[in-house]
Amino acid sequence: MGRARQRFPGFEQSGGIWITLDPGQPDAYDGALQLAQRTGVDVLVNNAGFAFIGGVEDTSEEEVRSQKEVNVYAPLRVVRTILPQMRQRRAGEVVLISSDAGFIARPGRGTYSASKFAIEAIHESLSHEVQKFGIRVLIVAPGAFGTSFASRIVILSKYQKSGGYSEDYQGTSVQQMVDMSVKE
Repeated sequence: MGRARQRFPGFEQSGGIWITLDPGQPDAYDGALQLAQRTGVDVLVNNAGFAFIGGVEDTSEEEVRSQKEVNVYAPLRVVRTILPQMRQRRAGEVVLISSDAGFIARPGRGTYSASKFAIEAIHESLSHEVQKFGIRVLIVAPGAFGTSFASRIVILSKYQKSGGYSEDYQGTSVQQMVDMSVKE
């Protein structure tokens, strides 16, 4: 959020409030709900996310759940927290910052793409559901560009323990994706 504050210095002077929530902490939304009820929220930007990199076969269920918790359930919690007051005011915008991985699944990014497909489907459905209340839902799905996102890429624990990929995936597109991600 530091870059956003630098790029939009007048936001706070105009009465705007920046809120950062830890998507892994469900109780973090209590404060957001109280603030929303007190001040109202005109625009909600959901920008949470991280990526597990590795083959689908090698990804544990725990890693899939962790990916979904942050990339699907956390943004959904925030939306569900803020929507009632937007609906009551009959105005508001919900912006999901997603990824092109939400419509293109690449080797080595299966669980990341699955989480992005899911959250985009939820927001697409939501856009139809809340349109009659004057609420717009936008999905931004950029490709790769210079951000700190690469620093949050997580290599599968199986790969960290073995020092590489499953033997069967050496020399494949999965290895290329992991190698490329580690260098970023």
